[in-house]
Amino acid sequence: MNRPTKIVLLIAGAIYMLNFFGCAGDSKYEVYSSKNSELNFTIDYIKGWDHREQIGSLKSFIQAVFYEPAIKDKKILAMIAVTVEDGSKVNFTPKNIDGMLSDLIKKRMLFDSAKILSKARKNVCGAEAFEIEFSYKTLDSFENIKAKLAPTKERVVIFERSGKFYTVRYTNLADNFDMYSNAFKHIVKSIKFKNN
Repeated sequence: MNRPTKIVLLIAGAIYMLNFFGCAGDSKYEVYSSKNSELNFTIDYIKGWDHREQIGSLKSFIQAVFYEPAIKDKKILAMIAVTVEDGSKVNFTPKNIDGMLSDLIKKRMLFDSAKILSKARKNVCGAEAFEIEFSYKTLDSFENIKAKLAPTKERVVIFERSGKFYTVRYTNLADNFDMYSNAFKHIVKSIKFKNN
């Protein structure tokens, strides 16, 4: 094989890998819109992913959860979730974005080998927000008594709007985390409230 052909094949292979693994930011998206008035926003999600809504006991929260399609031999699937909590029902104090951040950190530090990798203030939908990234170990199965701890990463964006607290989070195995990292950034930016 001559040199120009090798170069073309290498470039084509690199382009394929970047697109396949989502590093190029070329994921395709669909728009999610709930009929439930508590999820009063639209948000992009990765085309082909499954989704469902969940409501907490006593309607303490409502969330839309998006999962990557099942992958053979991958026990923990990538997940992106948007959770909405009514400010009158949250258990943390003070009932503001700083209290929410402290509560989130306290809960994540209960995980095995938990670490904060980064933390930054930002703006989401015109509201003050925090973005925080964690690493920790979690069980690779909740159905198998031989489950093992697997290194996991999570990026979380939190903000408050109109008396409600919003958590947008992305979790994946640590080795696969970069696969949808750019997609998560796009998804956070895509949030649009219906009453705006």
